[in-house]
Amino acid sequence: PDPADQVSDRDAMLTALRGLSPRQRACVVLRYYEDLPVAEVAFALGVSDGTVKRYLSEAMDQVGIRLASTGTGVTNVGRRTFAALAARRDGGAGGPAWLYS
Repeated sequence: PDPADQVSDRDAMLTALRGLSPRQRACVVLRYYEDLPVAEVAFALGVSDGTVKRYLSEAMDQVGIRLASTGTGVTNVGRRTFAALAARRDGGAGGPAWLYS
């Protein structure tokens, strides 16, 4: 894959993630970036496991819709998409700053 396309896709993903509600983004951060189990995310946020799962599902749907509207090559947003993005733990462009803002 072309590195320029990968950067473009990542930037589109970051923009889409920034558009999530604070609760949805918190669930994505805790579940996929911090790699916490659903039960621990629920405890940290003071909600039920089902609520966390709902927020994560809604987040995937919303990010998918936003990415589809940008014309990126990313067409299937799911757990692996979030996990791959979260795998960048170096504090660079894909690091913690965007996750917590």
